[in-house]
Amino acid sequence: MFQPEQLKLIIQGDTPGKIKAMQDDFTAYVRHVFGKGTDEYLAQINEYENEKQHKLRQDHAIQNPWIVEELLRPIDNVWQAKGGDETYSFTTQKVPDDFISSLDDVRGGMSLHQFMREIWMQRFVSDPNGIIFLEVSPDGSEAHFTYKSIMNIKAYHAKGINIDWIVFTPDVEVIEDEESKNKSTYSWAVDEYAYYLCKNTGNEFSIVKVIEHTFKMVPGIVNSSIFDTDKGYKVSLIHKQLDLLNSYLVLNSIKEIYQFKHNFATPWAIEQVCPTCNGKRVLKDNSTCPTCGGHGKAAGKDVTDVWVIPAPEQE
Repeated sequence: MFQPEQLKLIIQGDTPGKIKAMQDDFTAYVRHVFGKGTDEYLAQINEYENEKQHKLRQDHAIQNPWIVEELLRPIDNVWQAKGGDETYSFTTQKVPDDFISSLDDVRGGMSLHQFMREIWMQRFVSDPNGIIFLEVSPDGSEAHFTYKSIMNIKAYHAKGINIDWIVFTPDVEVIEDEESKNKSTYSWAVDEYAYYLCKNTGNEFSIVKVIEHTFKMVPGIVNSSIFDTDKGYKVSLIHKQLDLLNSYLVLNSIKEIYQFKHNFATPWAIEQVCPTCNGKRVLKDNSTCPTCGGHGKAAGKDVTDVWVIPAPEQE
């Protein structure tokens, strides 16, 4: 069971280096899975573009979610496959009706199958170290699945996909004293015995609420089971493609601007005198030639005109 001193050290301490590395990976994954953070990633290329050109490249960059979707297309077969079974054991002979109904609506009207496909699957790819968490109301009367990003986790310890304990980042900040502007932050911690609501002022720390549970485990699982032995934590299915996806994002943004600047043809022609004023710029009444606008050169050509260019003279 968590002790106050343990929680104080975790909550008041720095975010562990491994959690920071997981968060860095998460930032890269969501950039390619959802397109979030693309503008921030496309930094200005020094010595090659100015601020205006940089902004233009950001605005016209093609994001990568479509590529990732194509890469992961084979996973669609998982949700269309036939067969398989699910086994639940009960002490009674009949499966309780409330159990069946709970599987039909685990969160926002989604069945367990829909939740796995629409919520968990995307997080399995974009946030392998985040968790799917069973959130229980304080009185224990309601529970629903929710997703907790690795960005909202201060520290945790997991064995496989099971979680021994977890401490979330502060999600509530309260100004206790309007004059001094002293702030208190509140954050939750969970272990195999209870939920702990922790109050932290920086100088003082206390556990203000303990809600015991009977799960005998943290009611949640890590999104992914793909473990990278070199990193020491979970990685995404697209982890080995990150360098290529990053490169494609940058190169494609440059290509888009190049096409904008150079794919529009620039018309040109050898200089010709205006056929209306014969290069004199004015008409017989000394009024400005309406065809050339007064510069004496042919500004354009009628579709029936043919410009005959004399053969070049020797040398």
